[in-house]
This record gives sequence, C-alpha cells and structure tokens, in this order.
Amino acid sequence: MSGCSCPTERENNQIHLLPDKFFYEKIIDLGGTNALVFDNDELTALFGPILRADYKITEEYIASNHRKLKNDLFILFGNKDTSSEGAKLINWKKETNGRVISKSLKKDIFLF
Repeated sequence: MSGCSCPTERENNQIHLLPDKFFYEKIIDLGGTNALVFDNDELTALFGPILRADYKITEEYIASNHRKLKNDLFILFGNKDTSSEGAKLINWKKETNGRVISKSLKKDIFLF
C-alpha cells in the first residue's frame, strides 16, 4: 500500500470529478508531482486519465462482503503527506490477519 487509507476509513472526496484544470492543480498542490508534467500535452494525455482513474477507484470503492486479507502489508507514506496521515495508515492492521509493516519516507506523496 502506498499512501491510501484503509477501506473502512475513506473520506468522501470527489477529486476525480473536478474539471481538468482544477484536477491537475489539486494534484500539483498535493506535492510530489512537478507542474511541468501538466505543461506537457503528451504527458498530460498519458498520465491524466491514469491519475483520474486512480482517484476514482479509491474515492468510490465500497467494500462488499468485507473479509480480512490473509497477507502481510507493507505501507509506504510520506511524512509530509497530509492527505494520508501515517497514524491513519496504520489502521490497515484492522484489514488483515497478516503483519503490517510501515515505512515513513521524507517525502510528500508519491506520484511522479
């Protein structure tokens, strides 16, 4: 897992529905993605839909028939990332019967 809160603790954000201009500004504001990525039409065309789909699935996913995972989890998070606080990420322990190992990196978020 990388910078994603557990399914039972998701906030009701709808970033994926923002118009392109505001969506890309939000991504840049989060940190970890250089504004030059979205200044390049080819990179924007390539990565824009991928990022939007990533946000959509994490924002709309609802766990049905919720069962605990059986595997270990390794969680990476940036110590400067306010969108996925390390303290919240550790709650992944509730989602698995395996071990949960977390690693804080001196970063914002991990996009590009």
